Order: sequence, then C-alpha cells, then structure tokens
Amino acid sequence: MRLTQLMALSLATAVATGCVGDLRAGRDCCVVPAPPDGGADGGPPPSKFTTEVTTDGTWLTVADARSSLHWASFDLDEGTETDEMGTAWDLGFKRFVIRVNGGASGDGGVEVAAVESQDFLGMSQVPTGLEWIT
Repeated sequence: MRLTQLMALSLATAVATGCVGDLRAGRDCCVVPAPPDGGADGGPPPSKFTTEVTTDGTWLTVADARSSLHWASFDLDEGTETDEMGTAWDLGFKRFVIRVNGGASGDGGVEVAAVESQDFLGMSQVPTGLEWIT
C-alpha cells in the first residue's frame, strides 16, 4: 500500500473528525478573516499550507481552506502545495469540502478510507478490511 494512501487516509480522517467550533451565525469564535488575494508586495499569495515536524516525528500539516472561490491543493508525495488547476495533487480543500484526486474529482488514483477507533501513532501499516472510496 502506498505511503500516499496512508497519509491521505490519516489527513482526511483528521480533517473529517477534527474539532470545529459552533458554526452557527452569531458566534464570534468561528469568524475568520478572508485570506488575502495576493502577497503584500503584489506577488503571489502566501502558501495555503503550513507543515511542522512534531516531537514524535510525524508531520502536522494545516490547510488554509477559508476561500470559497479557490481550492487549496496538496501533493502528499512531495509535501507541497500544488497549483489548483494542475494534475499533481492528492487532496484538495475548499471551505468545508474535501476532494481527492481520484474518481469523479480527478484521475490520480487517490483513495481514502475512514479509520475509526485507531491510534494513528500506533499504526505501522494500513488496517485491513477498510472501505476505500475515491
């Protein structure tokens, strides 16, 4: 099983099960300013992804997917942001929508599966019996 699939699985699971504040109107906890359209000097906008290596050696990548117009697309093999119109992406984020580069969303062959009740740090291989979706 490709490392990309395991990373896509864990990232999609973390995003799908992550803690989110109450998104109902009137709650200031969830009001986030829109991302800038470009850099301060008129150049390209800042990266939509930040990655840090944690103390246990895993990578924590956070996507800025606040835009309702533009996808934040990520290549898991390279660990980098990709052009939203390009083909070398694995996962894409736009507000509350997540897409994978497979099936109806692309031809990259990326698949994800929900892993419930599993300790990510304790996994050394992809669990068996998962329902993979594109």
